[in-house]
Amino acid sequence: MHDLTSNAVIGKVAAEQLLVGLARLETSQRALVFAVIGMEMSIASIARSLNITPGEAQQRIQDGLDALRRDEAVQELAGVYCIGDRGDFHAHIARLQLEDWFCRWCLGFQVQRGRGRTRITCSDRCRREMHKITRQKPADLGKG
Repeated sequence: MHDLTSNAVIGKVAAEQLLVGLARLETSQRALVFAVIGMEMSIASIARSLNITPGEAQQRIQDGLDALRRDEAVQELAGVYCIGDRGDFHAHIARLQLEDWFCRWCLGFQVQRGRGRTRITCSDRCRREMHKITRQKPADLGKG
C-alpha cells in the first residue's frame, strides 16, 4: 500500500525549501520563476504580459532557475515542478511578497503600469468579481 501521508509531508517539506530559495531571488525574477514553476504559466503568456519576446522571457526565467540551482536549500529539489495546490498560492504569493505580480482574484500574472495606484486585479472582469464577493454580507457568502 502506498503511504499518501508521508508523500504529503515530503511534498510540503520540498515546497518549503523551494519557497525559501525563491525568497532569496530579486523580486521580478522571483515572480517570473514562481509563475512558471508554481502557477504553471506558459512562457508565451508571461512574455505577452511583459511585452517582451518569448526568448527574452525564457532567458530571464532561466537566469532565475540557475540562481535557484545554486541555492543550497534547493539543490536537492530538481524534480519539484509545482508548489502545493492552488489553495496555497495566495499564502505563497504573500510570503514571497509578490502580491503586485499576481491578480488577487484569478491569480493571473500581471505587470504594474509604473504610475498611479498599484493594481490588485489583472482586469476589469476580475475587479468586478472580487468586488461582488467582498461587498456581500458574511451570511451571503457561499450561496450561489
